[in-house]
Amino acid sequence: MRSFKGVTIDGFTKMLDEYMVWYRDKRITLEYGMSIMGKRIELGLVA
Repeated sequence: MRSFKGVTIDGFTKMLDEYMVWYRDKRITLEYGMSIMGKRIELGLVA
């Protein structure tokens, strides 16, 4: 388990935001073989 000892609230918020962007936009899913954002772009759901 990761320790956040010594991490400020602002630092934690930044790390969480970066993780959420990675999870939404860059993480490869097994179902599609690409990121969720990539699939949305392929389907024309995102400009």
